[in-house]
Amino acid sequence: SRLQCPFIVQLLYAFQNHEHVYLVLTWASGGDLFSLMGRMNRLFSETEAQFYSAEITCALDHLHNHNIIFRDLKPENVLLGDDGHILLTDFGLAKDVRKELARSICGTPEFMAPEAWTGCNISVSPLRPGGLWFVLLEQIDAELNAVGLDRHVGVGVLVYLMMVGVTPFFDPEKRRYDRTRALREGAYRTISTVFGVKDPPSSDADDFVAALLRIDPVDRLGAPGGIKVATHSWLVAVDW
Repeated sequence: SRLQCPFIVQLLYAFQNHEHVYLVLTWASGGDLFSLMGRMNRLFSETEAQFYSAEITCALDHLHNHNIIFRDLKPENVLLGDDGHILLTDFGLAKDVRKELARSICGTPEFMAPEAWTGCNISVSPLRPGGLWFVLLEQIDAELNAVGLDRHVGVGVLVYLMMVGVTPFFDPEKRRYDRTRALREGAYRTISTVFGVKDPPSSDADDFVAALLRIDPVDRLGAPGGIKVATHSWLVAVDW
């Protein structure tokens, strides 16, 4: 009830009988982003990818400001209202991390940050009062190993998927996600390389995705003390 964001599904009412619990949620007549990709029968334009990624970023930032990590960003969990704007849904894996660590390894592998499925502990860091910066702890010389931000990696993967048609670390030979590639910096074809000379996207698009997919979460776009996702040059035209 404390989440009031136009890009997040709202719980409007709840009731129950002897057999079931009923939840009345925001109506999203446009289906989900994954279904839209299928209906369009084409790749998203750069402008369309910017539009959806900006709204997803707003939704995630709102969650982070309330100390909630979403943990399952993927196109199936991005609904579309009748006005065309996104509605983030399915909070089954979301977690309020104000009081306890989030130790579970969960989410959809293609959209997870590498450190998210290595078993690192996640807790709130006081680096930004009122916001959610979480600390990834590993027992390496008993010191802090890395700092990252909840699943903004997923935004980079989504942008790549919308513009290329597959996720960055998809192995075309094995026809599946290759987790080992996700642990190697730059182990994917850039968007510009995929398009070649025919209608290439801006260099900012490649830089945006690369900045979100960096292996070291300290250097990743959106990391504490670094550049915020919303201020990247690729989203400079967005009227926040």
